[in-house]
Amino acid sequence: MVGNVTGPALEMRRVGFGYNAHPVVEDITFTIGQGDYLWVIGPNGSGKTTLMKLALGILEPGQGEILLLGRPVEVFRRWERVAYVPQTVSRFDPFFPASAMEVAAMGLLSEKTFPRRLNARDKKRVERAFEQVGIAGIMKQRIGELSGGQVQRVYLARALVSKPDIIFLDEPTSAVEPGVREEFFRVIDELNRQGTAVFLINHDITGMGIKNNKILFINRTQLFFGNGEEFCISPSMGEYFGSSQHIICHQHADE
Repeated sequence: MVGNVTGPALEMRRVGFGYNAHPVVEDITFTIGQGDYLWVIGPNGSGKTTLMKLALGILEPGQGEILLLGRPVEVFRRWERVAYVPQTVSRFDPFFPASAMEVAAMGLLSEKTFPRRLNARDKKRVERAFEQVGIAGIMKQRIGELSGGQVQRVYLARALVSKPDIIFLDEPTSAVEPGVREEFFRVIDELNRQGTAVFLINHDITGMGIKNNKILFINRTQLFFGNGEEFCISPSMGEYFGSSQHIICHQHADE
């Protein structure tokens, strides 16, 4: 366990949400435990990002209940235990007065009482996180000078520094080259091995392996939730994915 948290990392109980009476997600029920790795998959417009926003308290469900680290999300306050890496990262103002290292170090400040200052040990943690995500050379650069992909990895470094109980990722490598993608997920896998629960939206289902121990498939409603073995023998998933299901299951068998 990463933090002193009891109970599941995330629970959704018959959750629904819509805009102007138009349903976006309906009747979603699942639980991921501490240390679980969840892939959330579904076609474009199926409600995946909406589901993540509901889990983070950005949107309020019209129906159902959401528990984040054992607390109703509407009263949850321990946001230092939660990390989020979005699909696209807005560029900072070029003159924003902070370095990449200072932005990543914000993941530590919430742990401290006033005056909130970083010590030498804190700085070592930040430096190690930058090394892990492969951007040690840009630590001192102004955050506004970095590309969107670099800023995204600064966000990941910030997550590593804070050692969250759960991390949410919304197709975080959709616009990066394969080499960077592989390294990015290596870091996420290591974070997961240390006990962090992972909630990952990703369009590349053929990259799933046995270590991704739970799969949630939605298309507005929940069509499947289970582990890799259950996914591989699910007739409904076979009908939907066709030969892709065999590719995924072959990867499961190889690991």
